[in-house]
Amino acid sequence: DIRFLIYPQDLPKHEKKNSSQIDYIPDFVLEQLFEHINDLHKDLIPVVWIAFKTGLRISDVLTLQNNCLAKVNGKYSIITDIAKTFVKGHRIPIDNKLADIIAVLIADSKSKSTKDNNPNNYIFAIYKGKRKGMPFTQHMVRAHLNHLSKTKNIIDEQGEIFHFKTHQFRHTYAVKLLNGGADILTIQELLAHSSPEMTLRYAKLLDDTKRKAFESVIDQGAFSFDVDGKIKNIQHSSELYEKA
Repeated sequence: DIRFLIYPQDLPKHEKKNSSQIDYIPDFVLEQLFEHINDLHKDLIPVVWIAFKTGLRISDVLTLQNNCLAKVNGKYSIITDIAKTFVKGHRIPIDNKLADIIAVLIADSKSKSTKDNNPNNYIFAIYKGKRKGMPFTQHMVRAHLNHLSKTKNIIDEQGEIFHFKTHQFRHTYAVKLLNGGADILTIQELLAHSSPEMTLRYAKLLDDTKRKAFESVIDQGAFSFDVDGKIKNIQHSSELYEKA
């Protein structure tokens, strides 16, 4: 039997992704995405905006209900339950533009919905066919995004067509909060992480970003001055040891 001629170690191995690597969408790609956002299927444009501006998992975006929008003291929030971490009534602040988009979705959902075609009052409901009453699928969102990427030549910094994954929007939200100065506890709360472990991965990314920025400044000689205020080349430690 040929099965006994092949050992597990002989099978090709998939390259494991670094667990500390954060797969987010860089600004270089975001600029292209939003330049062409209106070429995405019209029903999926608000899905992208909500995912980008709230950091919700795509599964939670697609199951938002028509009571998800709240206004307190003139400020809007999305209120929803988080399925993965069993958080009830999770509140995420949003801006007025996103609130306007969601208000339109809610009104549209209420006008089209019945107990038969949308019993759970989803704002991204499928109203007919085999999946009647169910929300849009993650596959649908991902497929349309990558079709847009190919047809509009949305590329990464290496010139390759960018491959979108829906969870990247959540990572992007966290990275932008960190780069904007938000603290870890605030980000943990906004993302509804059950523990700080995942949130701290974003902090590691920020540390790396800060380090690269610092090294870039060092390479430009920003801290290399002599007592007369003139630029001075500092010897590398290896050169110092050679002369010692």
